Order: sequence, then structure tokens, then C-alpha cells
Amino acid sequence: MGEREAGEGMDQVETEPGFQSTGYAILQAIMEKAGQNNWQVSAICVENFNDANYRRLLEDLDRRQEKKFVIDLEAERLQNMLEQIVSVGKHVKGYHYIMANLGFKDINLERFMHGGANVTGFQLVDFSNPMVIKLMQRWNKLDQREYPGSDAPPKVCRLNTR
Repeated sequence: MGEREAGEGMDQVETEPGFQSTGYAILQAIMEKAGQNNWQVSAICVENFNDANYRRLLEDLDRRQEKKFVIDLEAERLQNMLEQIVSVGKHVKGYHYIMANLGFKDINLERFMHGGANVTGFQLVDFSNPMVIKLMQRWNKLDQREYPGSDAPPKVCRLNTR
């Protein structure tokens, strides 16, 4: 678990397995801004976490009275983390979460919503937009022989069926 306080050796931050270059650049920008503003920020790499590791992390953060989080995980892992947040009761009033992925509507927040936590997220693509619907229909009609990989929607443009 990699952790660093704001402003601490920013020129010497090492990437851990799992921090992709863009994720690392975002993290570095956040840490630099935090250092400039004297904010206390901890960065934790959860690359190989399982459910028990998530729960232990959440309990540790609770002991430190941490209640504001920015979570940057792909949708599947984010969904798993949210389930663990609910299981340890950290989805209640007083907790604040910003989901940094760009597919907020792809996340099932049904169990999470009833606790009272403040949750903020972003949706990059509006799948109900007629232009997006038309694009997805055209994508699905592409010939796999001519356009290899067109047999499935692009990963960033999943059709939301909920």
C-alpha cells in the first residue's frame, strides 16, 4: 500500500504497479496542488486488493477520522469498493466521495444511496443522446473482417441497459 503525505518528496514519488501513466500524472497534480494549499492528502494504491483488504483500509481510514475521498478506479473495481464501503457502514451522512472515473451512470449506487453520504461523479457520454445511440447502432453494424474488434462496443462507450 503506497501512501504519501502532501508535499512530502514530490520530486521523488515512485510509481507503483497499477498507477498508469495518466493516473500517475493526475495523482502528481493533486499532490502538488495539495502541497501548495497545505492540504493533507494520502494516496493509496489498491491494485491487488480483495474485499478483506478494502475493509481493512476503510477501517484504518475511519480510525484516522478520514471522511473525504476521491476514488479513481475502473467501474468494476469501483463497484466492488462501494460494496465494501456499504458493508462497513461508511456510506452514511458525514462521508464525502468523489468518483473520478467518467462513467458515473454505469455504477450501481442503489445500496449506497440510502445511507446519506455525499456522492459526486461525472458521466462523459450521455447514452440517451440520439447521436450517441446512432453511433452505437452504426458501430454494431460494422463488419468484423474489415474492422477487427468491432464485435463489441468500445470500452469507453458501453451501452447502459439499466
